[in-house]
Amino acid sequence: MNFNIGGPSHFTYSSFDDDKNQVTHGGSIPSHIVINRDQESTNRSLFNDYFTKNPRYNDQMFRRRFRMDRSLFLRIVNVAEARDNYFVQ
Repeated sequence: MNFNIGGPSHFTYSSFDDDKNQVTHGGSIPSHIVINRDQESTNRSLFNDYFTKNPRYNDQMFRRRFRMDRSLFLRIVNVAEARDNYFVQ
């Protein structure tokens, strides 16, 4: 196997001013395409399926997907929110 250790760098330097050089990177893997997965819509759909007043899927389906009871998950969420403001929306 050849892992190309010490091969060419994927970093390039571009000059915006004569005094400043800024490092730019082409992505984690050069020449790979970026796919827009519409995360906002997916998150909204997940919330509607499992966490609304009348969820689409029942507690049994929640447990099958997330491998824990909904009540345990909500307790974890409440503790995380109470201890760290990072988790409060």
